[in-house]
Amino acid sequence: MPLDTLNPLILFPVLALAVLVYYLLPAGFRWGFLLFASYAFYFLIGSWSIVVLIFITLVNYLLGLLLSREGNKHQRGLLFLGILANLALLFFFKYFTGILAGSSILATFVESAGGRIIAPVGLSFFTLQNISYLVDVSKGLLPAERNFGIFALYTAFFPKIMAGPIERARNLLPQLRALPAFDRQHGYTAVPLILTGLFKKVVIADRLALYIDKLFNEGGQHAGAPVWTGLIFLSFQIYLDFSGYTDLALGVANLFGIRLTPNFKRPYLAENIVEFWNRWHLSFSTWLRDYVFFPLRRYFTRLTGRGSSFLALVIPPLITMLASGVWHGTGWTYLLWGFYHAVFYIGVVAVRSLRGIAEKEAVWKHWVKMVLNFAVITFGWILFRSATLTDAWQMVTSLFKPSTSFFNIIQADFSLDFLLARVLIVLVVAVELLIEIRPERFALHRLPWWGRWLVYLFLLLCISIIGVYPEGGNPFVYFKF
Repeated sequence: MPLDTLNPLILFPVLALAVLVYYLLPAGFRWGFLLFASYAFYFLIGSWSIVVLIFITLVNYLLGLLLSREGNKHQRGLLFLGILANLALLFFFKYFTGILAGSSILATFVESAGGRIIAPVGLSFFTLQNISYLVDVSKGLLPAERNFGIFALYTAFFPKIMAGPIERARNLLPQLRALPAFDRQHGYTAVPLILTGLFKKVVIADRLALYIDKLFNEGGQHAGAPVWTGLIFLSFQIYLDFSGYTDLALGVANLFGIRLTPNFKRPYLAENIVEFWNRWHLSFSTWLRDYVFFPLRRYFTRLTGRGSSFLALVIPPLITMLASGVWHGTGWTYLLWGFYHAVFYIGVVAVRSLRGIAEKEAVWKHWVKMVLNFAVITFGWILFRSATLTDAWQMVTSLFKPSTSFFNIIQADFSLDFLLARVLIVLVVAVELLIEIRPERFALHRLPWWGRWLVYLFLLLCISIIGVYPEGGNPFVYFKF
C-alpha cells in the first residue's frame, strides 16, 4: 500500500483486534505474534522492502553474536564491517539509486516511481538503530541478543518502523524479552497519546499543509506577508506532523505494554540551537550526540590537549549537523540545512566557551532569545522544505517583496481552514507554555477523571468533525526519510 494512501484512522479497527488477540495469547507466544504483526504491517506498506529488512536483520544479528565473543581479536574490524554494511545499504537506496533509470534491471525487481527506485520504508531509522546495537555490544554495554526472533522484533516493531523513535537496544530488548501482562494503566497511558497524535496530525498539521503546499507549489507567485505566514505555518506543520506520529507510535506501543522513547520536549521554547536539538527528535539527536559528536570531541580533545581548542569546538558540531542533513535526504538543500544549523550551533558553543557558565538572566531576555531562536529555526525550514536550492532562494527573495493578496493563496474555500489554523497554533503555543512553566499543575493526568474525559471527547470530536482527510491520504512528513 503506497504511503500517500495510508489514512491513519483505518488502522485502528485492526489494531483493536490485534490488542485483543495479543492479550488472549499465552505470555510465551506474545513476542511471536508481535513479530508476525510487524512483518505483516511492513509487507503491507513496503511490499518488496521486507526482503531488505530481513537481510539486514540477519546480518546485524550474526555480527552481534560475533562481536560478543570473548577474546575476539577481530572485534574492531567486525564493528567497522557492520557499520559499513548498514551505511552502504542506506547510501545505496537513498543516494545511488537516484542515478539509476527506472527501466534498469534492478528496477524490475523493486518498486519504482517517477523513474526512481523507492527506498525501503523506515530504512534510515532502523539503520541507525542497528548501528547503535553493534557499537553497544562491542563495548560490552549489553549482551548480544541470541534469540533471532526477539532481535527481528527489535528491528521491525511496527509502531516505530516507519519513522522512529530510533530505539536503543538497552531500552527495547529487555522489554521484548519480558512482555508484561495486561494492565489497564497501559490503556490509560495510550489513549491520550493516540488522540493527541491524531489531533496534531489531521486537525492541525494537515490543515496547515493546505496553505503551505499551495505556497510552495506556486513558488514566485506570492510575496511578503503571505510567505512570512506560510513559514510560520511550515514550522508548526513539521513539528506537529512529526510529534503527532511519535505520540501515535508511543500510544500504540503502550497498548502492548511497551515504552518507547519520547521524541519531543517543546522544542520551539528553546533559547538557542543547542537547546533546540536537546528538545527536538530526541532519539535521533541523542544518537548523533553519543555516536558522532562525543567520539569526535574526545578525539580532537586528545589530539589538541584542550577541550576548548578550535578543532574540538568547531569540527564535532560541524560534522554532526552535516550528518544530520545528509541523513534526512539527498540534494544540496538538506546538506545546506545541516550546515545552517552547524553555524549557529558552533556560535553557541563558542560563546559558552568564552563566557563560561552564564548567570541567571532576566525573564525578558529569555523570551527574546526564544523568539529569535524560533525565527532562526523557521527560516531554516525553507531549505528543508524546498526541492532545490533555486526554489529555496526564490522563497527567500519573495519574503522581501511587496505583499500579494492573501485571497490569491487561500481562496474562498480555504478561508475557514486559514482561520482555524491560526486559532489552533495559538492553542498549541498556549498549552506548551503552560506545561513548560507549571508542568506539575497542567499535566493531563492530574485532572480529575471527568476533566480528562472531557479533553478526550473534545479531541475525538475535533478529529471526527474538523479533521482534514484529503483524497488519497496525506502521509506523515518523516515517512520519506
